[in-house]
Amino acid sequence: MTYRTPLTLLFAAGLALGGQARAEGTLHFANWSDYYPPELLKKFEKDTGIKATLDAYDSNETLLAKLKAGGGAYDVVVP
Repeated sequence: MTYRTPLTLLFAAGLALGGQARAEGTLHFANWSDYYPPELLKKFEKDTGIKATLDAYDSNETLLAKLKAGGGAYDVVVP
């Protein structure tokens, strides 16, 4: 697996949030725990100026429970 796919998703979400080179706002991101290196979000923040928050989960059931409970207004979810 390459790290290109998650980075591409983050980049696309960044464009959707502002469409500017230096957009403002926060990207709420849900993904598997240990799915990619932590420095990837830092690079995204540096490159776009958008703060990224990660809500990690360890199973599809955990994610589904969070979504059903209404506990997560995510911009990007990686199932």
